[in-house]
Amino acid sequence: MMKTSRMPILTVEEMRALEFRASQAGMSYEAMMENAGTGVAQVIFEKYSALANNSCLGLIGPGNNGGDGLITLEQLAKAGWSVTAILSRPRPQCPFVERFLLAGGLLHVAPVEENVVTELVSSAGLILDALLGTGTRLPLSTEFSEILKTAKASPQLPSVIALDCPSGVACDSGRSAEETLKAELTICIEACKQGLLQFPASAHIGQLELVQLDLPPSAYLADHLKKELITPQLASSLLPQRPDNSHKGTFGRALVIAGSRQFTGAASLSLQSALRSGVGLVYAAIPESINIPLAASIPEVIWFPLPEKEGAFSADAGFHIPTIFADKDAVLVGPGLSQTHGTQTFLLSLLQHLRVHNPELPLVVDADALNILSQQPDWPSLLPKKAVLTPHEMEFSRLTGLPLSEIGVNRFSLALSYAQKWQQTLILKGANTLVISPQGDCRVLPFANSVLAHGGTGDVLAGLIVSLLAQNLAPFDAATLAVWLHVRAAELALDAVGHPAATLPSDIIRQLGRAFGSI
Repeated sequence: MMKTSRMPILTVEEMRALEFRASQAGMSYEAMMENAGTGVAQVIFEKYSALANNSCLGLIGPGNNGGDGLITLEQLAKAGWSVTAILSRPRPQCPFVERFLLAGGLLHVAPVEENVVTELVSSAGLILDALLGTGTRLPLSTEFSEILKTAKASPQLPSVIALDCPSGVACDSGRSAEETLKAELTICIEACKQGLLQFPASAHIGQLELVQLDLPPSAYLADHLKKELITPQLASSLLPQRPDNSHKGTFGRALVIAGSRQFTGAASLSLQSALRSGVGLVYAAIPESINIPLAASIPEVIWFPLPEKEGAFSADAGFHIPTIFADKDAVLVGPGLSQTHGTQTFLLSLLQHLRVHNPELPLVVDADALNILSQQPDWPSLLPKKAVLTPHEMEFSRLTGLPLSEIGVNRFSLALSYAQKWQQTLILKGANTLVISPQGDCRVLPFANSVLAHGGTGDVLAGLIVSLLAQNLAPFDAATLAVWLHVRAAELALDAVGHPAATLPSDIIRQLGRAFGSI
C-alpha cells in the first residue's frame, strides 16, 4: 500500500486545467517543473539513500515530463549521484539539459545503439522513467517504443521510478503499451491520474507517492477535491476515539443478521470481524439451528435465534423484527443468508420496518441481501436513507442490469453515477476498491492483490463496516476506514502467513488489532 499524504485523483484534462489556472494566477510552468523535479529527487533521496549503487539512468522524453526528469537528475548529481540521460530526441537550447550537463551528467541522444542502452540499463542503480507523461497516445511511436523495449529486455533491469506515470500508460483509460516498464514506485505530480487506478495500467505503477507543486489555492475547483486516494493519513483522521472513561455502551450496539445452515461460516466471520473492530456490543440474528455451534465458538455475541425453514430464515422470522431492532445503532444484513423464499420475505419485511420505524438507522446491505434486492422491481425505493451497499462487480452487474464487460472498463463513471442515482453510499469491491458517497464524492483504495481472493473476505469487511457505523461514523467515512483497515489487516496477514494463496479470512481477522494500531 502507498504511504503518503492525502492525494486527489484527476483526469488528464482536469490536471491540464489546474495547471493553466495556476499559470493564470501567476505561477509559471517553469516554476511548476522546478518544484516537480526537485520534489521527485527528494522522494528518491528518502527512499533510496541506502542504495549501494547510487547511479541513476534517466529515460527522458521531449515534453514537460522529460523536463521534470532532467531537473530530478540534476538534483541527484548535485547530491553526489552518478547520473546519465538518454534523450528520445534532441532538446536544443533547453536550459534543463545545460544544467544537467553542468552538474556532471552524461548525455546520450537517440538513436542509441541497442547494446549501449542495454549496458547503461544494466549498470544503473535506478531507472528514472520520464519518457512520456500524461498525454500518452497508443500505440507508441517507434522512437519511444524502441527505448522501452530495449530497457525491458535488459538482463539486469534495476528498480524503475516512474515520474507521474509509467511511460506507455494512457492516464485516463488505464490502457497500457506492452513495452511499458513496471515501476517499483510511481511519483505522482500534484495528483494521481485516474487511469493509473484501472487495469492494466494499475499493474505497472507499484507504490504511489505524491509530490506537490505548491500551486495557488485559487487554481483548485471544488470538483477537484471530490476524488481522492484512501491514504493512511485519511484513515487515521477517521478513526473513532476511545476515551479511558468509556464503557461498552459508549461504542455502540451492532446487529448482524446473517447465516444459514449452508453458510454458517459467513455469519461467524462477520461477527468476529465486528467484535474486533471496536463496537461495544454485538448482537446476532441467525437461523435457530446454527445458534449452538456459533454461540459455542463466539461467546462475546448476544444471540437472537429466529424461526427457520430448510436451514434459512423463514417468513415467520419477520414477527421478531421489532425486538431485534430495539436500541441498535447499526445493522448488517446479508452474509450467508441464502436466497430461499422465506429469507426473501423476511428481508423485505425487515426493510419495510426500517423505512417506517427506523429510517435513520445505518444499514449495511451485503452478499445475498444484495442478490435478493436485485430481483425486486425498483429496489432502491425499498432501502432506508443511510444504507451502505457492498457489491463486487458481479453483484453490481445484477443491481444495475449492466454486463460485466461494461462495468470492467467504466468502473469510475458507473459507480459515481449509480451511487448518486440510488442516493446511497456504495462500495464497489475489487482491485482498487471504490467508495462513493450519495453526493458523488469518491475515495479509492490503491490496492490490488490476490490475498483477498478468498470466499469470506467480504464478510470480514461487512463486519468492519457495521462496527464503525455503530461507533457513530457517517456511512461514507465508515466505509472508507473499513476498506483501509481490511486491506491493512490483509497485508499483515500475508506477511505472517507468507503467501496469498494460503492467507485466509480468519487470518485477516487476527490482524485487525495490528491494523488499527498501525494508524
